[in-house]
Amino acid sequence: AELARLVLGLFKLRIAVMIMITALVGLAVTPGAALSLAQVVVLALAVLLASGSAGAFNQYFEADTDRLMARTRTRAFVTGELPRTPAWLVLIAALLVLSVGAAWFALNAVAALYIFLGAFVYAVVYTVWLKRRSWTNIVIGGLAGSFAVLAGGAAVDPSLGPLPLLLALVLFLWTPPHFW
Repeated sequence: AELARLVLGLFKLRIAVMIMITALVGLAVTPGAALSLAQVVVLALAVLLASGSAGAFNQYFEADTDRLMARTRTRAFVTGELPRTPAWLVLIAALLVLSVGAAWFALNAVAALYIFLGAFVYAVVYTVWLKRRSWTNIVIGGLAGSFAVLAGGAAVDPSLGPLPLLLALVLFLWTPPHFW
């Protein structure tokens, strides 16, 4: 039970669930043919897994700086409760590939691309490239969450109409002031 709690904690599930919900809202506001229940489940799980994998990568990459902040110093990679080995990177990559592949197969390539871009922007652009370089990193970090809305919209209509685009813009603009 303790090991499961530690592992699940790596994936930032509270945030991943919220991002999954934004994908479902993107789906709900986009006019078009209804998805099957199986497609909705694939969308939800693909976004959840992609977001979770990006969150786990964030904790893996930032273990050295996480020990410096009160909010993050008890994370499992920081405390050593979970070993920070390359096997985690393999698992994280496998979850991302699985989620993007499932979306591509069950939905379409555009929805899969947005799911990938959300994880990539958070893991690479935000975590690796910007976070240690600029206090404005959260502005681009907000873009990561917006891709989930676009994935939900693209699952219905890959050409994306104004509603999912507007919702993604609102989420993007809301993130920095919410964080600051």
